[in-house]
Amino acid sequence: MKEILFDKLCESILQAGAMRKLKMNPQVYEVDRLCKRLTESNETGIPKKIIKQFESRTKMHISYVGQYCRKIAKKFPEFEELNKRAEIHDKSKWKEPERMPYIWLTLKFKCQNEGGKFEDYNPPEDIDAKITKASEHHVKTNSHHPEFHCKRKTNLVNKKSRDSKTSQIIDATKMPRLDIAEMVADWCGMAKELDDHPKDWADKNVNKKWKFTDEQKFLIYQLIEAVW
Repeated sequence: MKEILFDKLCESILQAGAMRKLKMNPQVYEVDRLCKRLTESNETGIPKKIIKQFESRTKMHISYVGQYCRKIAKKFPEFEELNKRAEIHDKSKWKEPERMPYIWLTLKFKCQNEGGKFEDYNPPEDIDAKITKASEHHVKTNSHHPEFHCKRKTNLVNKKSRDSKTSQIIDATKMPRLDIAEMVADWCGMAKELDDHPKDWADKNVNKKWKFTDEQKFLIYQLIEAVW
């Protein structure tokens, strides 16, 4: 209840432009802190430190993926093109319609991992829908995602859990070998970040979330074994 009152008071103060008139007793100090958090945000309404976290986390992921792209290219000359792809991997995350929803998504994961309350940051009411839309745009824009090669235009992302399978398996049987190689590099990059193993992710999703041919499946596991 106190937090709700503080947030309402903070909003009123911001609208009235009277924040400087506050006296710093304990309760007002908390209001001032909340107001400051809001005024340190950009147009997305998210604190700058969260935006910086999204940027640093995304750069780290791209760096990890680049490492595995180069490892695969070194061991398999067929995939030399991965050296160039490493430079543009996930480029679409830096602009709309992906950037803003992915910043909120970063904050959401941060709250889940650290026990914070996502709602305390007043996300847009339709943020879940925007995150789903941004995720669908991402997988249909970047060819290292199986969804890019699926003819289906809807039901590509699980709205409740992005990493879970949808009601229908995604047909990735037309996915070229080069795209599969970058996909594996992506999985390895995520596994490194999460201190996990890419084979576990493959076991969970190959021919369960995404449908692959036997040849594609063999390539996936061959590449994981070669670079991990």
